[in-house]
Amino acid sequence: MRRVVWIVLERLARLAPSAVTAIASLLLALTVSASYLIRLDFRFSVFYLAPIALTAWFVGRRAGILFSFLGAGLWLAEWLVERRPGATEIVVACSNGVLLLGFFLLVSMLLSALRAALWRERATARVDSLTQVSNRRAFSELAEAEIERMSRYGGRFTVAYLDLDDFKQVNDRFGHETGDRVLVLAAQAIRKSLRANDIVARVGGDEFIVLLPQTDARDAEAVLQKLEEHLAAIMRQGLWPVTVSIGAATFEKPPVSVERMVEMVDVLMYSAKAGGKGRLEKRIIVESRGEAG
Repeated sequence: MRRVVWIVLERLARLAPSAVTAIASLLLALTVSASYLIRLDFRFSVFYLAPIALTAWFVGRRAGILFSFLGAGLWLAEWLVERRPGATEIVVACSNGVLLLGFFLLVSMLLSALRAALWRERATARVDSLTQVSNRRAFSELAEAEIERMSRYGGRFTVAYLDLDDFKQVNDRFGHETGDRVLVLAAQAIRKSLRANDIVARVGGDEFIVLLPQTDARDAEAVLQKLEEHLAAIMRQGLWPVTVSIGAATFEKPPVSVERMVEMVDVLMYSAKAGGKGRLEKRIIVESRGEAG
């Protein structure tokens, strides 16, 4: 049963807000109809929570508030039509309607606030706190998705591992505050050099990794040269003795795993450093899931 509920929630999360609103409207109409047609002593007010919770969680706070008013209003209208009460009973019913509205609003706002908090926590867990680019965890998830996409539809992608050469000298000579500023500016320069669909993540103290989806070796070289130029300009402007060594691999077939992919570009990056730093070491790699080429 729990698995079924989880699957339903996942399906709802993938729907457009308009679709969720339509489903909630249908549930609200069904609840009103059932409450009117099934003449039981037990009131159906609790069932109005379903569309309210649905919109508050999957659409947003305003939608939850709107359905709270709709739910309370329809509950009151249905009660008045069914009972045809006198003046005193109408006052009591209106008072109950106001209390019910307050309860609906409380539930709606609590759910929307919880949803927002969960999304903030999830986003924070995927972002490097200093540079505000993706962290290793987020990169691994995105890279795995790209590998899966490549396995199904073919194509190619390029991954580049970047290391800021002599970054330790910045910390030693100018202090860690300046070092942090260099990292932030470097991350901004990298992101500025990339295209909309490209991904950059900080994976170490002074190490970044870049994923270029649907990018062959020639296009990747153009992107990485632009990246090198932007980083060099930042370092010259700050008079910081920092260059960048880059190891880049273009995968013609999906790699065995994200870990194996990162290991391969890491080796290329160290090869670039060994060759004199401030260099780009690139390679085209053919490797399927079943082999480590």
